[in-house]
Amino acid sequence: METKEEPEQLTTSERSKEEPTCRSVFVYRLIRQIFFVLTWFSLGLYSELSGPSLPVLKARVDSSWEEISRALIGRSVGFFTGSLAGGVICDRFHKHVDLVLMLVLLLASVSTAAIPWCPLMELLAFVFFLQGFAEGIINAGGNTAIFKLWGERSASPMHSLHFGYGVGAILAPQLIRPFLIPITRNVTSGYLETYGNLSNQSDIGDREIEGDSSIPSADSPIEVAHFIGAGIALVMALTFLFFYLRPPPAGFKLKNPVKNAYRSLCSPASCGQGSAVYGLTMLILLFVFFMDVAGGERVWGKFVFSFATQGTLRFTIDDGTFLNSLYWAFFTAGRGLGSVVAHWVPVRYMIVAEIAVINVTGIVLSSAGYRISEVLWACNCVLGLFHAPLFPGGMAWANLYLEMTSVATAVLLIGSATGGFVYQWITGALFDVYGPDSLVYVVLAFAVLLAVKFLVMNLVARIKGTRFGNQDSASEEGTS
Repeated sequence: METKEEPEQLTTSERSKEEPTCRSVFVYRLIRQIFFVLTWFSLGLYSELSGPSLPVLKARVDSSWEEISRALIGRSVGFFTGSLAGGVICDRFHKHVDLVLMLVLLLASVSTAAIPWCPLMELLAFVFFLQGFAEGIINAGGNTAIFKLWGERSASPMHSLHFGYGVGAILAPQLIRPFLIPITRNVTSGYLETYGNLSNQSDIGDREIEGDSSIPSADSPIEVAHFIGAGIALVMALTFLFFYLRPPPAGFKLKNPVKNAYRSLCSPASCGQGSAVYGLTMLILLFVFFMDVAGGERVWGKFVFSFATQGTLRFTIDDGTFLNSLYWAFFTAGRGLGSVVAHWVPVRYMIVAEIAVINVTGIVLSSAGYRISEVLWACNCVLGLFHAPLFPGGMAWANLYLEMTSVATAVLLIGSATGGFVYQWITGALFDVYGPDSLVYVVLAFAVLLAVKFLVMNLVARIKGTRFGNQDSASEEGTS
């Protein structure tokens, strides 16, 4: 009788000890999730300052649109390199990811503050490279950390992570707007730039001048906005130093910890459910798919201000920055809604609906969006709302079919970086040859490519099926 009661007493005491442990572990996971979201907020804030400030940077380095787009490509090349390096580093030193994130956030802070001070295009491209390199490592380490925090239940945390980026991106155009000083036009002798309300009266005499409120001056003090963005990144760097120095609570374990980073790097079978051919094929398809997901997102976010202010519609600076912020507002709303909808709707169906709407938007934009302002305002909002969930949704979809190690995540991020510099370079070249209105045809092109590639991905994914069971189950796929 005594031997039967003893195990029951032990079980009861163990349960009483496990309850506070489980609570503390959940609270720890939640706090880490919140700070990851805040990190993505800072990422969105400082990264998207370059969109409205692009005409200013272009004027300061005295370049064409194609040349300044090449400077932006430096950021995408850095993102490419950082994603690859981050995948290996964060798998190999998975116990020191917080320290790695702290160091690269410091690099992001310094490079963001330095951008407005670059007098040469080559130097500007190098600083953009450093900023992109830091972002690549942040994405490789951060996205994988979310998978390891929540395991198969990562869809909503993943959407909320990228929701933070959208919030920062909303504020970026409004943060820099007060520092964009418009050029004034001298009616008889061309352009005369002014700083604030100051002008050289001896140069203009009694001649009438009129404001050209669609073109910002090269003297616009954009340094202030960049310093603010750099300061927020610095604060986030210090939070990861705190996480690194303070150990997690007892009972905390990562989901699916990586055992061999080099095996993950060299053998696609380690993430392809035991099949090297399947794993390699899926990684290639995801690589080219994320080229269009991120390339389309970045090209619209970076060039929509210049398209609106210097294209046929000739928006003012205020209207252009508001258009840019409105895009990111709906983009953020899309990330937030995606986080909620992913609880009940399989992510595959979400992506199909999003791509369908983006294709319709591309058709409308290319037919009327460049000449009718109301159409542009509407399409800008729809594009932000439905493009936003594609990146985290694509990550969650990939996690259904592949073991998403840091290296596997890096492959997707490298695809994103490749799409970023390809689309930005092509768009800059098109701006020079055909003018800013050509942006609408870039949108139509990536929309069609998204549809074709996602169809092929689903056909290949059926070979193995999901790693978590029935792929049509909202409870399983929605938590992927």
